[in-house]
Amino acid sequence: DLRLLTRVLKMVTDIERIGDLAVNLARQANGLAAIARPDIGVHPAIERMAEVVRSMLSDALDAFVDRNAALARSVIERDDEVDELQVQVCSDMFERMTAQPDTLGVGLHVQEASRFLERMGDHATNLAEQVVFLVHAEDIRHPLE
Repeated sequence: DLRLLTRVLKMVTDIERIGDLAVNLARQANGLAAIARPDIGVHPAIERMAEVVRSMLSDALDAFVDRNAALARSVIERDDEVDELQVQVCSDMFERMTAQPDTLGVGLHVQEASRFLERMGDHATNLAEQVVFLVHAEDIRHPLE
């Protein structure tokens, strides 16, 4: 019971932070709409990041409800994909902004959106790590060596 209580208290802060990041992401979307450039379009890696982060969050919460450490570990494994996609978005947008300075505004918004998605993935990973601790009393963030 104590382990459940401490994990839930920790998880609440991660869920709150995900909500804050979602608000920031929505603000970036509004900024992008204000300076819309149809010739640029949505970076495909942003769409993939959003899909992965959405599945990570959903699975982390399901893992908590079901006390499913295997599902939680699968969430943790997906974090690397989100990180790689974020690097790809930032790199691609940097190249575009360098080659086409008139895309600077859009590029910065897209980079920020990718950063918010990456942080949301990190918090979903934190939730999953809490589930592993809850189920197995194994702190995988700070393993004993």
